[in-house]
Amino acid sequence: MKNLPACSLLMVLVFGLAIAGCGGGYTPPPGGNSNIPSGGGGGSATPSNPKQSYATEYNAATRKALASWGAYRKGSKTAESYALAGAHIYDALRYRAMHTRNGHSADKLPSYRELNEASKEWRSDNARAPAGWNENETYKEAFAAYQAVQSE
Repeated sequence: MKNLPACSLLMVLVFGLAIAGCGGGYTPPPGGNSNIPSGGGGGSATPSNPKQSYATEYNAATRKALASWGAYRKGSKTAESYALAGAHIYDALRYRAMHTRNGHSADKLPSYRELNEASKEWRSDNARAPAGWNENETYKEAFAAYQAVQSE
């Protein structure tokens, strides 16, 4: 029984050396943790660095669209004013499409609902519009630009 403390001390030393000998650096297995996303994750559905927003261009085009459509409806019933309203509406719709395509939400854009209503009213009024409105070059260019964005 006299050797019990010496034996305990010897066991502690052996155990300590065993732990120290195994304590080298950790080497992960090859290909391990390959499914962990880089960039911090976060779970966001939108890109962390989205492309250009087009909100400024959308706002300006929407103001023009709503103003020109309002002017047409209040009395300026010419082919030119109808075509100009359509051109501004398609410009605003084009910028909104580019905005959302670049990873931004359209829900927060101002006058979203008003532009949708003006666009719907304008299209439904095509049959009653003054003759020749669809020959307007400004309208043709705006409509072609909108279609180009839609087909991308």
